[in-house]
Amino acid sequence: MGDGFRADVGELAAAAPEIRTGGDELHAIRAGEPCASPPASAFGQLDESEEAARWLGMCVERVSKDLDSAVTRAGDIATGVFKSEADYTGSDDQIAGDYYVPWS
Repeated sequence: MGDGFRADVGELAAAAPEIRTGGDELHAIRAGEPCASPPASAFGQLDESEEAARWLGMCVERVSKDLDSAVTRAGDIATGVFKSEADYTGSDDQIAGDYYVPWS
């Protein structure tokens, strides 16, 4: 068992844009054609057709809200990963500067 962890700044730098791209793709899907619930008649002339249409409408609404949440979360994660990469790089540079000994 190790006594710490190591962050691979290169992996963080590579992961952040991928996460951002995934969020952008989800956003494009969400911004596309709105999902409309079909009318009850699409389920036939059964007594349960009205209930089936209502249930499907609720499912579509929930999926839309979940997708909105996923878009927001992906953006937040990407922002955090970008910040972590910048913080690690800044800390490494600062520590390296503390140990720099100019040779004269």
